[in-house]
Amino acid sequence: MWFGTVEGLARFDGVSFTVFDRSRTRDLLGTAVNHLVEDEQGDLWISTNGGLTRRRNGVFRTFTTIDGLPNDLVNSTHLGEDSSLWIATDTGLAVLQGGVIRAIASGGGETPPDAREIELDDSGDVWITSSRGVYRFRGHRYAHFTTRDGLPTDSCWALLKSRDGSLWIGNPTG
Repeated sequence: MWFGTVEGLARFDGVSFTVFDRSRTRDLLGTAVNHLVEDEQGDLWISTNGGLTRRRNGVFRTFTTIDGLPNDLVNSTHLGEDSSLWIATDTGLAVLQGGVIRAIASGGGETPPDAREIELDDSGDVWITSSRGVYRFRGHRYAHFTTRDGLPTDSCWALLKSRDGSLWIGNPTG
């Protein structure tokens, strides 16, 4: 079982914890772990305040702005059905496909200033929470939803797709 903490990563094997932090793991550049996801190949993707780190076969590799991330503060990730990895950073959205990270700019509409949480709906649209509402990325365009559209607040943190396909949005007020 893996745990992300503000001081690094920990693994529990049923008996004891093994800690992976900057002092023990040279290639884990971030100190705070914001999100964890395991892909189909068994790689662990670690969203940190120092980039996006992949643990493959016990080896850590961190991807940063040098590799194409919009920002090294990675808030969360989400696996796409096509083996893509969607990446929410503090200054926007990116996707990892075929080993290449690319920032997702808009062909029109306002882009999220800070991407916090990501979810894909049943039609393949990408939904993103931010401090300024919720964004939907479809095709090459963003749509922006705020309190004007019925949200209780513009500051949205959590996002979950339920079994029936409904999207649930969480914010600091409930």
